[in-house]
Amino acid sequence: MKKRGLDTDSIGNFSEAIHNLKVIGPVLQKRRQEMGYTQESFAEELDISYSTIKYLEQGRRAPSLAMLLKIARLLKFQLKLESK
Repeated sequence: MKKRGLDTDSIGNFSEAIHNLKVIGPVLQKRRQEMGYTQESFAEELDISYSTIKYLEQGRRAPSLAMLLKIARLLKFQLKLESK
C-alpha cells in the first residue's frame, strides 16, 4: 500500500527488521558469553572489528549474510530461511 509516496509494506518489513535486530543482539551476546568468548576474542575469530560486535549486540548494526553465516557457525546456531 502506498501513502504519500511511501510503501507501507516496506515500512512494516523495515520496522520488523529493526525490532529483530534489537532481539537478536542480546541473544548473540548471551551465546557468545556462554561459549567463553569476549567481544575482542569473538571479533578476532570472525576477522571483524570489536566495534562491529559491540554494535551487533546493541542492535545498532545488521550483519551481512556472510557475517551471519560465520557467526552462526562459530556459535553453533542453525539458520533457517523461510519464504512468506
